[in-house]
Amino acid sequence: GWVLVYTSAIMLVLRMFAGGIAHRISPLGLLAACSFLAVVGLFLMSTATGGMILVAATLYGIAKTFFWPTTLAVVADQFPRGGALTMNTVAGVGMLAVGTLGAPFMGNVQDQNIDANLRTQAPALHAQVMEPKSSLFGDYMGINPAAVGALGAAEQQQIAQVSEASQKQALRTIIILPVLMMLFYIALMFYFKGRGGYRPAELGGTAAPQGAHRVATPV
Repeated sequence: GWVLVYTSAIMLVLRMFAGGIAHRISPLGLLAACSFLAVVGLFLMSTATGGMILVAATLYGIAKTFFWPTTLAVVADQFPRGGALTMNTVAGVGMLAVGTLGAPFMGNVQDQNIDANLRTQAPALHAQVMEPKSSLFGDYMGINPAAVGALGAAEQQQIAQVSEASQKQALRTIIILPVLMMLFYIALMFYFKGRGGYRPAELGGTAAPQGAHRVATPV
């Protein structure tokens, strides 16, 4: 919980300076760099303990700061005729991905890890506390909190340790998402380079000078 508060505070501060940063780095370059930082931050969070958790959270907080406003800026640059409709559609797809797909997907990965790890490390406990469940991603085995509450302190501690290890393991699986994002952004950078460089499209049909970028208002 405190990591979430800390990374949100980083976003609050850095988004105040998003305009200046985006004018020094191309929007796609900034998105690719943020994707790389997200990969590093997530990997460190999946292995870190103690003070290193703060370092990992700092990298991840910096990484996710610019995704939202810079993505909207790229949409505004390249599709000016779309106006508010295009901007809100892209924003809506992003929120849908985070709330409807992102969290359930990560939870599903985590539950599958707990199922596999507990089955291997403590088969007897697995039989006691795991029960069939279903989600957006199909049927799976999940922990029954009531069954865990009926166990002794030692067994509860063992399940807690397996759950924590499985959460970190899930973070390593999720890394594939920012890796794919980074590859797509790099591909777009080469695409625009082949067209003479990244530049905003103008409603009149002419491109703005290279290096002139719109910057969406941070939210």
